[in-house]
Amino acid sequence: MNRARLYNDFIDAVKGQLPEIKHVDLWNRNIEFIEQEDWFMPAVFLEFGEIFWSASKVDKDTIDYKGKGTLTIHIVTPWDGSASADSPARNLLLRYFDLSARIQKIMELMEGEDYGGIWLNSTKTNHDHADIVENIDIYVVTFHRRVSRIQTSSEDES
Repeated sequence: MNRARLYNDFIDAVKGQLPEIKHVDLWNRNIEFIEQEDWFMPAVFLEFGEIFWSASKVDKDTIDYKGKGTLTIHIVTPWDGSASADSPARNLLLRYFDLSARIQKIMELMEGEDYGGIWLNSTKTNHDHADIVENIDIYVVTFHRRVSRIQTSSEDES
């Protein structure tokens, strides 16, 4: 449940703190199919990467797992023209960098029952699209899970 919990916690935080975000979803190469998609910008997509787990035995019936994984956040915003020094649209376009910084603050303060330790690892901006800009922030996330012989199967899902 840790990825689902992190995703739902992120949605709650964004809805509460960033009302200008029009759409939040899981990443599925969404900008490649933007003509076929039905969402508004600014949009934020979460992409869970591979999680590497290590296990330690607590007792004969319980194993603790600690995982390190990546979470890539794609912030998709409109490209409304030039951001040159003389452009009247410059401040409008540059405010989307601020949106990335505000999401970074949300991410770095998030902590849940089975995840935490979220650190910004890298940031890049993708300008290879005609009408949009994609700011990409990649985080390292620590996940936790405990498996016990006496727990129910729904508690054991990740």
